[in-house]
Amino acid sequence: MSMSLLCNGNVSPSRLVKLDTTQVGGYVIQCVGSDRPIGVAQEGTRQAPLSGLDDGYVGIAGVNEIVVYTTNDVCWIEIGGAVTTGDYLKPNSSGQGVTSSSSGDQYGAIALESGTAAGQYVKCRVAIGYHQ
Repeated sequence: MSMSLLCNGNVSPSRLVKLDTTQVGGYVIQCVGSDRPIGVAQEGTRQAPLSGLDDGYVGIAGVNEIVVYTTNDVCWIEIGGAVTTGDYLKPNSSGQGVTSSSSGDQYGAIALESGTAAGQYVKCRVAIGYHQ
């Protein structure tokens, strides 16, 4: 079930996010590398897509809440490389979903469709766990 949480950093749309342990009260930040995701940030940006207005972020530190898709929600995720339907997705260095293939990887979603290149959006189901 999705929830609204405040950002404590710049978060791009459809990226894996984690709880910010430096704050009290349910703040999120974008995942980097081996972070443990709690969900996927909402689609779209916080500003209208007009030149000079849109900064490309869904949320920035302390300014607005974002919708975070959580366990079993189906949503879009931006991928960081080719993925195949059924792949477990973990965050890369910019919070994009990439295939988890190593034992112990912490993943945050399962790809429901394939994608061929970084920057594409694929449908996923949010699922939190460790790759076996």
